[in-house]
Amino acid sequence: MNDMPERPRPRPKTLEELLRILDELIRTTPPGSPSVVMDLGPEVANDILNRRNEHNRPKRSTMIGQFSEDMGSDNFPLTGDTIKFSADGRLIDGQNRLAAVVKSGVTLRTHVVFGLDFDVFYYIDGGAGRTGADLFAIAGIPNHMLASRASRWLMIFDPTMPHKTRGSAYPNRTLKDYYDERLNAATLEAQVRRAKGIEKTLPHGQLAALLYLFEQKDPAVNMTFVGDLKHRRRSARVLLDEMDRLRRHAGNRVHEVICAALIILTWNCYRAGRLARTSQIRWLDEKNLPDID
Repeated sequence: MNDMPERPRPRPKTLEELLRILDELIRTTPPGSPSVVMDLGPEVANDILNRRNEHNRPKRSTMIGQFSEDMGSDNFPLTGDTIKFSADGRLIDGQNRLAAVVKSGVTLRTHVVFGLDFDVFYYIDGGAGRTGADLFAIAGIPNHMLASRASRWLMIFDPTMPHKTRGSAYPNRTLKDYYDERLNAATLEAQVRRAKGIEKTLPHGQLAALLYLFEQKDPAVNMTFVGDLKHRRRSARVLLDEMDRLRRHAGNRVHEVICAALIILTWNCYRAGRLARTSQIRWLDEKNLPDID
């Protein structure tokens, strides 16, 4: 019979102790270190999301729900997927898994990587493919979805950019670099706000890009053009009526190039100081665009 006394079980760590361990790992782990396997419970996950998740991309509610269901069913084993932190302590991958931990109340055992350069975010595809809008959201750009779409259209309209067609797909980092290096953020944000105030007969991302270009041509005429679009009057009414007609005849789908062409032709009438007629703004070429006056 073994009379040896039982060894006392280790005392569970308090939340404060767990957070101190995490903070220490973030502060001291050098770049390139191997991952650390950690148990992240709901309280720790919630703290990470509240303190270290600034300007991350929008959460994916469907994914969080699925992860939460799997965790609650004990169907979320330790895999090679990692929770990632930058060298300055920002969460750069794993927010949906952590949100599922909070929702399910289940502790997640996972690999955690520390000390990464924050720029790796642009090259990570963590479960839900990152979009240009995600990068804009991370950067804290207002109206990130429309700003991203407008930036893509401005790249397409830019004659210095290669492969500039409506089907052009630019890497997310290239899109963000174009915004940072080639566009005036305040001007684009102003045109995005203007586009949002106009009925959805015109696609707002494309419209914001064109308003940006029109603003460079003539701010006063652009203000008049936007006001007329908003109140559906004068030449802007001719444009919106024609778009409505095209949508009715095409099952509510109008080719993007045709839409952009109609907006540009209407703008050209404003620049010329004449009232647009329907016959003057019709366009059949789905590959090329008219010049902006």
